[in-house]
Amino acid sequence: MKVARFANAEGPEALEIRDEAIPEPGAGQVRLKMKALGLNRAEALFLRGQYLEAPDLPSRIGIEGAGVVDAVGDGVDESLVGTRAGVVCAVNTRGFGVAGEYAVVNADMLLPDIASFDDESLAAFWVAYLTAYEGLIGLGQLQKRQSVILTAASSSVGLAGLQIAASCGAQAIATTRTKAKAARLKEAGADDVIITSESEGFGEDRFDVAFDAVAGPSLEALAMAMKSRGRMVVYGLLDGLAGTPFPAFPAFAKNLSLTAFHAGYHILADPARREPAVAWLLEHAPSLKPTIDRVFPFDELPAAYEYLEASGQFGKIVVKLEG
Repeated sequence: MKVARFANAEGPEALEIRDEAIPEPGAGQVRLKMKALGLNRAEALFLRGQYLEAPDLPSRIGIEGAGVVDAVGDGVDESLVGTRAGVVCAVNTRGFGVAGEYAVVNADMLLPDIASFDDESLAAFWVAYLTAYEGLIGLGQLQKRQSVILTAASSSVGLAGLQIAASCGAQAIATTRTKAKAARLKEAGADDVIITSESEGFGEDRFDVAFDAVAGPSLEALAMAMKSRGRMVVYGLLDGLAGTPFPAFPAFAKNLSLTAFHAGYHILADPARREPAVAWLLEHAPSLKPTIDRVFPFDELPAAYEYLEASGQFGKIVVKLEG
């Protein structure tokens, strides 16, 4: 089979497509014939040795995708063979990697198929929508007629958040750095758009919930924009950890809550949080549809990660495997 590995943590240019033997699943595992991969920013950090887990070189890569189960190990239901599933191995990035023609993963890393989705959409769905669900509903407790601000809203998670906010009957305000994306964000469901490169701030006392991918110095301004008892949920660090303040004055003055979370460690690894999130998303799947920016062939995987690092996409980057 063809598989992607990198021997040094120097970014996408270190990725190689190799030929390797097809692996066998062990106890509690399944083997998938992969159909498509959904790329995530965590993998770009992993490629550079900057993620929460260091790569075990030479490392496989890929935390999300869609495939068909073609073999199972001991203790796994044999009826899974021949079924399509989503797969997310974000809990153990260094131990697994789905970027290859076949991938062996733990059976509990499988997520349900959505029959109305093609392979690319299924590969693009679960990480983005589980993250957005937990940020807006699980932690943000977003309710009908409340208001939410979503930063970096043109990301796959931000666009998923706009759809989930609409399902809740909430008002959603998106932010973006570029004017070029503003119209597309409104088409994607944003009630209004703040262009951060042209705006002096987010206003004051406007939002019940903030769903933030940026952190950094703007966290203070975001806190000022919250209503009393607002819920701020941080899920990304696009501005980096250094220079991210704790907004003490508005937090105390408004009795704000501020929570940070990681979808892998805090949803996928916890059945009590994972199961209701998956159930809600399956129930609402008819009104949810991933936005796919671009599809690359598997042999262009390094170029796909370079495109991801450039941060110009609108939605999800997907890699398609043949067959």
